Amino acid sequence: MSIIQEFLPYVSKNICWDLQLDKIEGFSDEQIKQYCKSLNIEAYGELHTWLKTFGKCSGGLFTSDEYFLYRKRIDNSANNINLKSFGELNIAWQNDLIDMGVLTKQDVIEKKPYIFECYNETHYYIIYTTDLTPMVWYYCDGDGSYQCTGKTFFKHLKDRLTTLKCSDGNWLDHLSLLEISTSRLF
Repeated sequence: MSIIQEFLPYVSKNICWDLQLDKIEGFSDEQIKQYCKSLNIEAYGELHTWLKTFGKCSGGLFTSDEYFLYRKRIDNSANNINLKSFGELNIAWQNDLIDMGVLTKQDVIEKKPYIFECYNETHYYIIYTTDLTPMVWYYCDGDGSYQCTGKTFFKHLKDRLTTLKCSDGNWLDHLSLLEISTSRLF
């Protein structure tokens, strides 16, 4: 079974778009190396598989609403995201989490945390990229809590797919879907 087929049974029936499975494309090994170097992370096991399979385009399985990899811009600025700015952002987040006491400098050096998802701009999901089967950690900006979810990276992604739904009921056309599920880093 391909990794794509492994994720499909988890896709919510409440999505308002047709998946574009033929557009799914991953990063090359060289692009993964560049990505990891820029973000000060490692890519083993599940993270490597996810980047290799869905890095360039997820075909609508994962979108820019939550996954930073597919965002066109980091914030409300007019500047498009690029590998350098995305790398700087991940390192800045690592430093912010150190300043808040959530992580230590030793964590960043040894575990290389990767903030891969943000939900409602206050709920951050993090994995330690030196782990072969990384567990997902959750940080809430509102109350400062930080805890392990008890889920592996892939289990978390699959669970997120089951909760997808359209907030406004508008059907996304193919171009709009590809716009929010395609990385612009390479």
